[in-house]
Amino acid sequence: MNAIEVILAAVLVAVNAFFVIAEYALVRSRRARLEVMAEDRERGAALALAQLDDINDYIKLNLGEDYSAKDFRTWNGTVLAAALVAATPEGTRTKTSRKRAIHAAVREVAEVLGNTPAVARRAYIDPRVFDRYRSGWTIKLPRDGLDLLDGTSGRGRRRLELAVLDLLADPTDSAATAKVAAAA
Repeated sequence: MNAIEVILAAVLVAVNAFFVIAEYALVRSRRARLEVMAEDRERGAALALAQLDDINDYIKLNLGEDYSAKDFRTWNGTVLAAALVAATPEGTRTKTSRKRAIHAAVREVAEVLGNTPAVARRAYIDPRVFDRYRSGWTIKLPRDGLDLLDGTSGRGRRRLELAVLDLLADPTDSAATAKVAAAA
C-alpha cells in the first residue's frame, strides 16, 4: 500500500466512526425529549427528529417492515444484561445474591439505554437471560470480558452475541455457555 491509500483508509475509518457515533446518539435519543426540544427551537433538535425517522426508514427498507431501531436497542440491552450477570462473582450462589445481580444488571442496562430500570427490564432485556441465570446458566465471558461491550472489538462482540444466542436457544448444547452452581 502506498501512502495515499493508507491516508485514504484512515480517513474512511474516521468518517465511518463519526457516522456510527452519530447514529448511536440518535438511536439513544428519546423522541418525546427531541420533540420538546424542537418546540423550544433548540438548535439541531428538528434535524435530529428527521434523522431518527430516517434511521427507522433505512432499517425497514433493508430488513423489512417488522424491524426498527428498537430491535437493535433490545438486542444491545439483552447482550449487555447477559454479559453483566455472567461477570458476577462466583459468590452469587444464593437466590438473594442472584436477585441483587439481576437488579444491578437492569440498572446498568437502563443507564446505558437512557431509560428507567422498569422500562429497560420490560422492553429492552429478553427475560430468558434472567430465567437462565436463575436456573444456573450463563454465557462464558472471554478473557476480555466486559471490555467487548465498548464496541472496539468486532470479532469479540460477535463471539459474545453468538454466546447470547446460544443461551437464549439452548444453553445445554453450547460451548459458549456455562452451568454455574444452582442458587441455594
